[in-house]
Amino acid sequence: IEGDRSLMIEKHLINKSIKLILTISMNDETRLVKSYVKLAKDLHVDEKIHWLGYIDSDELHKQYENSDALVFPSSVETFGLPLLEAAMYGKKIFAIDKPFVSDVLSTYSGYEMIRKDADVWASKIIKYYEKDQREVFEKITSENGDWSAFMELINKIIATNENSIYN
Repeated sequence: IEGDRSLMIEKHLINKSIKLILTISMNDETRLVKSYVKLAKDLHVDEKIHWLGYIDSDELHKQYENSDALVFPSSVETFGLPLLEAAMYGKKIFAIDKPFVSDVLSTYSGYEMIRKDADVWASKIIKYYEKDQREVFEKITSENGDWSAFMELINKIIATNENSIYN
């Protein structure tokens, strides 16, 4: 990442209390993870990134409760369970623009699909963290973070899929 984008990311991560929490182990020896660790160091944001690795269910739910948003750039996801979990907690979701995302989140209004463009991802996430945008979203979604809302979401998805299969 070069130029304006890296400065924009660096400025917003360093000057604010924004943290990026990844369920990727920093000690993973794959080339991709090593490149992420190096990039974080090159951008001087490595102290703002928490590499959790595998976490159990209780810790996962704590992370959702304490987070503001889910960033979901994965285009290789069979069902999208993290999308449903984040929706259950009423979190803002930034997700890759793929059909499965809108299928999984068809009844949830708190998501935004973003094409595969790092500049667009960075600007959308930074815009969300501007105070006024976050307060508006939190007000809209404040009633969505309970199990009954989650089960209602699951039931709507199942009903929608059943209707599309039989029609």
